[in-house]
Amino acid sequence: MIADQEPEVGPEPLESYEKYRTQLFNYFRRCGVRREASEDLTQATFLLLLEDPDRFRPERGSLRVFLFGIARNLRRAWARKSRWQGESFDDSVHPAAYRGGPPEEIVALRAAIQSLAEEAREAILLRELHG
Repeated sequence: MIADQEPEVGPEPLESYEKYRTQLFNYFRRCGVRREASEDLTQATFLLLLEDPDRFRPERGSLRVFLFGIARNLRRAWARKSRWQGESFDDSVHPAAYRGGPPEEIVALRAAIQSLAEEAREAILLRELHG
């Protein structure tokens, strides 16, 4: 840690939760995760941080980047488990749905995005979420 720099995870983890929970919840929702599961995954992200706060190393990146890395891994695990158990994603929460426009454009956009590799889809999603 750089001298005179406040640690992002410290005696008040609630502040970190308040600062990032909405962003993480929205990430899960935009990935098509159902609302209830998004709430659970958001909480699980912070629980993993609280269980082992030494895993976060400020010299390697910001807390935000660290949390989104955890979130991405949890979402992937949730997706694998959901497919195995026959659960479905929430199709009503697709990034294109927020843009409006004719349905045929949304269908074409969805098909184009789904044809991309998973890493490319995530890059587009994160770009839409965070600019």
